[in-house]
Amino acid sequence: MSRAARRRLVGLALALVLALPLAADAQLVSPDRDPQRETPADEARIRLTRELLRLQRLTEQDPAAARARLVQLRAEHPDHPQLELLLARADRLTGAFDESEAILRRLLERYPQSSGYRSELVTTLFRAGRLDEARDLARAIYRDEKRAGAYEEAASLLLDLGRPDMAEDVYRDGLAAVPTSDPRGRLRLMRRLLELFNLEGAPGKVLDLVARDGESLTDANLRARLVNDAAQFLREAEQPRSLLPLADSLAAGPSGDRLAPLLREIYLAVGDHTRYAEQVLRAKVPGEVRAEWLLDAGIRCLEDPRGDAARRRAAADRLFTAGLDEADNALQRARLRYQLARLRLEEDGERRLAGDTPSAADVSALRDLLAALRREQPGSEWATRALVDELRLLRDRLGEVAAADSLLRAWFLEPDRARGGVSDAALEMELGENLMAAGEFDAARGHYESLRREDDQPELVSLATFRLAELQVLAGETAAAQDSLAALAKAAPGASLANDALDLALLLAESATWPQAVQRHLASAFALEFRHQPAAAAKALLGFATEFPEDPASAPLLYRAGQLQLRALDGDGAMASWLLLADEHPDDFRAPQALEQAARLAFRRGRLDESRALLERVMTEHPGFPLRPGMRDLQDRLREDA
Repeated sequence: MSRAARRRLVGLALALVLALPLAADAQLVSPDRDPQRETPADEARIRLTRELLRLQRLTEQDPAAARARLVQLRAEHPDHPQLELLLARADRLTGAFDESEAILRRLLERYPQSSGYRSELVTTLFRAGRLDEARDLARAIYRDEKRAGAYEEAASLLLDLGRPDMAEDVYRDGLAAVPTSDPRGRLRLMRRLLELFNLEGAPGKVLDLVARDGESLTDANLRARLVNDAAQFLREAEQPRSLLPLADSLAAGPSGDRLAPLLREIYLAVGDHTRYAEQVLRAKVPGEVRAEWLLDAGIRCLEDPRGDAARRRAAADRLFTAGLDEADNALQRARLRYQLARLRLEEDGERRLAGDTPSAADVSALRDLLAALRREQPGSEWATRALVDELRLLRDRLGEVAAADSLLRAWFLEPDRARGGVSDAALEMELGENLMAAGEFDAARGHYESLRREDDQPELVSLATFRLAELQVLAGETAAAQDSLAALAKAAPGASLANDALDLALLLAESATWPQAVQRHLASAFALEFRHQPAAAAKALLGFATEFPEDPASAPLLYRAGQLQLRALDGDGAMASWLLLADEHPDDFRAPQALEQAARLAFRRGRLDESRALLERVMTEHPGFPLRPGMRDLQDRLREDA
């Protein structure tokens, strides 16, 4: 390009920058300079542009000073649109609303299609308190154009002015005016309303909008997109219980099937897993994906922390069982069977925690389910998971260490079992666990040290590190054990294993000052604990703590005993230990922690009144104690249930 052509382009760019009126949110842009190509006229324009840029910033910081300078410039450059706009803004910011209005109306007469000047005038009228005029002028944006974009522009302006109520009126005007022949435009307006309702925290309006206006979308895919968007908003809704009456009414009406995704989210949000499962089972899902759909819904039930645990498991059971009937391949059946087994294991644990020991027939049925999974898919990760679950059932809940060892060694001989990666690492861990339970500590150490080299299995590496620290404790290497445990606690603060590591490290540090006789007593309890015998270890600690209640070791041993009893699924024992600690050692720093743990356990066992009373006791007896975030959530849920 020649120098003359480039000069003409620069001149055109300058002319465009200076001639076009600014939109409401536009910023003045300084053109690039090239001193060798500037003419006197160019220099004058550039000087003015720079001055206007400076005044634009000054208008935001000191509008009165900016206004004084703009009035001077106005005499030199009459009818300059950018200058006039800045002066109108400065007038508005200094309270001269009439002057601002007059300037903007003149600009609109010159540039009637400028939405920027119209928006500035709406803002001026709004700031002057002339709300009806401001609203009417905003509506003029879409008065002659019945298109969704015009309504969005007007509503956006009102939202910027802090009037979501007026914006909602504009969106509703749009829904009344935009024809059904423009379904995408209508969907855009509905989505804007959903966003507005979500910001306002008005889930009832979300449900009402989709129920009433969603039907007007003639395209089924667009209707589904609207419902899915609304479902996402309802997942984040506060106080979802207020939606239940409307949800129940809609579920029974003709729109029930169309609104099913919304209804499912509401029932899940309030912890009503029974009705959630009913909605899932009613859903019209293609047969080829129905089993997967039921599996995902069942997992949501099983992992959801809200509502009654027994009903949650019952709902998941229905969904997994229905999924098995729909499954059309071995992998789907394996995944569904594994989730059913996981559910049965949870039921087994909760029954034991409540003092209701499952019968031999119940345990046998659970083992049969896990064995069937291994037989059907021996080479899959699900088979390995099922094996690990059965090993832990035998070793940790039933105390059948020899049976667990026999099962594991038989699995190593299985020709079709999964090999490599996760499977081999998981089996290595279980070998170590079986050896620990059998008291063969040196042999177990080798397996854990081998696992420490599995860089791609961080969870197993952490557990192996924890076990090695336990072995260091048994070997009298307390300082090294404390270092390992502290590193674990620091690596993943708040995680279950990290909390266990921190508790053990603190106990070791505290016990260093105890008499040798007490330390020997603790060491014998550690030997039982690390052999997967938490109930026996707790009994040993309780014996000392109750016999010598005045001893400084009594409070920490009672707290540890409660933890071990919980691990052994002895709910009554854990509650008794923690409450004894709180009663006998109210000044110990563990007393509020013990009450907090007891409240959590009472809630888990369905004893809501007891849980509520224990939390109130924490707050009254230990007013400065900071509840953990999870406990604050529990407190909120207990208040809702009350």
